[in-house]
Amino acid sequence: MLISCAASTLVSNAISRILGRAFLLTFLAFAFLFFAWTLPAKDAAQTKEITLLYSNDFHAAVEPVTATWLVDRPKIGGALDFAAWISMLRRTEPNAFLFDSGDLYTGQSISFLTRGQALVDIWKAIGFDATCLGNHEFDYGIDGALRYVREEPFPVLSANLFRKSSGAPFAKPFAIVERNGIKIAVIGIFGPEIKFTTTIATWDTLEARDPVPILRELVPQLRKQADLIIVLAHEGLPGPMQSDAEAHPEIQRNFDTDKALVAAVPGIDVLISGHAHRGIEVPWVSPATGTIVVQTYGLSTTIGVLRLTVNVAEHRVIAHRGALVRVMDGVFSPPPNVAAVVTSWEEKAEAEGRKPIGEAAVPFTRDYNAESLIGALVTDAMLSQTGAEMAFENAGGIRGDLPRGILTRSDAISALPFMNTAVEMELSGADIRSALEQSLTLDAGMLQVAGLNATYDLSQMAGHRLVSVTVGGKPLQDDRTYKIVVSSFVAHGGDHYESFRHGKNVHDTGELLCDVLTDYARKVHTLTANPAGRMEQVVQ
Repeated sequence: MLISCAASTLVSNAISRILGRAFLLTFLAFAFLFFAWTLPAKDAAQTKEITLLYSNDFHAAVEPVTATWLVDRPKIGGALDFAAWISMLRRTEPNAFLFDSGDLYTGQSISFLTRGQALVDIWKAIGFDATCLGNHEFDYGIDGALRYVREEPFPVLSANLFRKSSGAPFAKPFAIVERNGIKIAVIGIFGPEIKFTTTIATWDTLEARDPVPILRELVPQLRKQADLIIVLAHEGLPGPMQSDAEAHPEIQRNFDTDKALVAAVPGIDVLISGHAHRGIEVPWVSPATGTIVVQTYGLSTTIGVLRLTVNVAEHRVIAHRGALVRVMDGVFSPPPNVAAVVTSWEEKAEAEGRKPIGEAAVPFTRDYNAESLIGALVTDAMLSQTGAEMAFENAGGIRGDLPRGILTRSDAISALPFMNTAVEMELSGADIRSALEQSLTLDAGMLQVAGLNATYDLSQMAGHRLVSVTVGGKPLQDDRTYKIVVSSFVAHGGDHYESFRHGKNVHDTGELLCDVLTDYARKVHTLTANPAGRMEQVVQ
């Protein structure tokens, strides 16, 4: 059974005590499904039960979050409970393997304050069987990614990342992991399209090649050596940066890139994907190739569990069942080695992170596809620091909300955890209009703005959604030059904002955005919500 009767009793009793009847019923519904999945094999001598545990887009989610969208607003996720649930599932599952599909770095302040080293050590303590590189593994430069590749005792994979100068692979392309006589070939893939979501300097050194021909060559070779072929792929659209995104199907990303990849490459048994934060509640099966595609919501709030019945003589999956298991707080004790690593790093990071910087009169929350309170606050801070006429920050650059009450340095870093700086430039009205139109495709969420008011109509075709723009109460003039401030990420064309690359008299202030927000909070002291209407949908 996916979770044994003894383990299910243990879990249900713990959940009943800690979370009450609503979550007990939720768990029992999961347990009922899991028990129903166990079917007698037609030929036990030729079949084996294998369980794949998987995660993606951890994003330094060391501390749990409050699930405001769930009944009773429980705490979910966090490194300790994430590790505790994995430990329980490893004990109760037959032949369990653990994989991750990238984006370990960047999120809560501990990543920024330790330049990712705390996360490398936590992943090492949990002990994965293999992972792949995501775009955020490069947030601390090539050296930061190499540290992750070299220091982990398990394979960190990428089959299609190569050094431009020599053509040498950046990481191992694949690995064969074995347990109890079961061999799994694991291949890592870095989606070429996601280079627009990482630092541009990375691509002066590296290139991400088309994964399809690489996989078409590797898969048949590895099929002869292993019982299963698994691809860990970090690709597709970026995940929606909104705390309650799971509760909003309208902003959930598709996984069309994954579907196209498995349709183009026969022979892959399972593709475990990342980047889109798209929780696939029921595993999707390609009608073209039979490949099973799975992904979690990321941020440590769920763990994927995929149970496979494999005909080992024919190297073929003959049955599967899967679901996402919610990582509830305090149900199980974390492994002592993980707890020791987390505690050690949190103590080291606390001295800097706990410093108060001001107070928030209201919670400053994100809205990925619309203007938001925190977006307005960040761009107001950028204007205040520079004296520009307008400010722009990409929605994906804001990675956390600010709570009401006393704010600390950690709060500012968790909200703006990237090594992005404030960049001043002069830009034409036409290029500003182009950037706003790109924003309104919602491919990477909506630009957060200050110094302008715009109206838009999402019912129109992309590229024709901007209805009006005013600056200082006057219509935006295409042929006029405006002084603006943007993050260094979009200044270099990140998230497809190519028009910002046309700026003149460009000046990088060298000030990190988290420092800009910190200084602003210290200056204003009490942060209050600013009026809405900077980016406003036209009601038809």
